[in-house]
Amino acid sequence: MVKKISLWAILATLVLVPFFLFEEDVHRLAESVLASSRDNLLLSALVLFLFLASDILLPVPSCLVSTACGSVLGVFLGFFVSFAAMTASSAIGYAIGRCSSNFAGSISGNSFSRLEDAERKFGPVFLFLMRPVPVLAESSVVYAGVCRYNMASSAFWVLLGNAAVSAFYAVLGACFS
Repeated sequence: MVKKISLWAILATLVLVPFFLFEEDVHRLAESVLASSRDNLLLSALVLFLFLASDILLPVPSCLVSTACGSVLGVFLGFFVSFAAMTASSAIGYAIGRCSSNFAGSISGNSFSRLEDAERKFGPVFLFLMRPVPVLAESSVVYAGVCRYNMASSAFWVLLGNAAVSAFYAVLGACFS
């Protein structure tokens, strides 16, 4: 049990510490870059993509950036940029988890076999459900990588969740721009 708590503590620390350290700086940078790039659609798309794609490593307010995608780029381009960036971020998170799974396995011991059993029994639907939840969205893909969940199955649920979240925020942003 202590090893399982240690694994979750490490994952939470990796996600939360940068958030608390850099949150205000990221907000200020995002606002200034978006304000200066509103006249250039390609630059806006690139900036928004980079912010969302770095969400796995930096404290990016992804719901605000995804909403800005819809507001600045319109529904269709905003959806595409948000979806592509969230997918890139998820792939990076899964890769980080996968590359650190040996280290995490030495901490957690036998708890991975129980997680694999639960994944076989219930499936990776939790990846879909976590996509709109701040911090848990990022932690869930890292966790899936650590547990070495099937990449195709994980990707399906993550892509489905990314599409739903991106569509919602792109429409929201376009409606209130």
